[in-house]
Amino acid sequence: VIREVANFIVTQAVERNGRWEVLNVVSPDEYNTKADNDAFTNAVFQRALQIGGKAAALLGEQPDKRWKTIADGMYIPFDAARQLYLECDGFTTKVTKQAATEMLIYPLEMPMSDLVKRNTLDYYGSIVDRKAGPAMTQNFYAIGYSELGDKEKAYAAFKDSIDLYVRAPFHIFTETPRNPLTDMTTGKAAMLTGVINGFAGLRVRDDGVHFKPALPKEWSRLTITHLPVGAGVYEITIAGDQVQARLVSGIPDIALFDRDSRNLRH
Repeated sequence: VIREVANFIVTQAVERNGRWEVLNVVSPDEYNTKADNDAFTNAVFQRALQIGGKAAALLGEQPDKRWKTIADGMYIPFDAARQLYLECDGFTTKVTKQAATEMLIYPLEMPMSDLVKRNTLDYYGSIVDRKAGPAMTQNFYAIGYSELGDKEKAYAAFKDSIDLYVRAPFHIFTETPRNPLTDMTTGKAAMLTGVINGFAGLRVRDDGVHFKPALPKEWSRLTITHLPVGAGVYEITIAGDQVQARLVSGIPDIALFDRDSRNLRH
């Protein structure tokens, strides 16, 4: 599957002006249905090609040389004057429907400075459609601002994901603030992501499991149950910036946790 995804990307990428571009795609922002060099799409293609190279190395296979060439030269639109990423070439839209460029921060974890991260979040947060946009969007802001340590903005975004979308009497998540009927599983999942990957700061990377807590001041403690890590299942308790991992079942392997973390107890 990884090989075929990478080979497909090779057929879609176009070399222009000494860089690799992807043209005429639909952005994750559904108001943008014909985009050249959509930032999220290009970044996903780049990551998929990089994963292809890693997978080939692990298997002792020779990857297609074009994978690295295209990944290294993939163009992702950036506004140098404002120090933020653009949704696509020529982006001038006054409103976006949902998170798109914001997802460069998470889940893609594309390297960028805190200044660029904040500018990107602030800009798109000011133009996202809060009347018709879907429930999952606000939690990308909860995650991004948590990563920056801005607990106030992170919690405000998390609260919006609930206050604007949850409906009594059964507390269902609607798809949009204007839709009172649909129970949207994606909205529920995004809310949990805001907690786990935002406030708890959970990241799973090649070198292990990382935590960077940013609990809102309204919360004294957060417990995550049944977190699988390696061959073990853990209960994670966070209080302040302290993280405690307790083995619930299976075989313990604390080496899989972030070895540089000074706030992990087990």
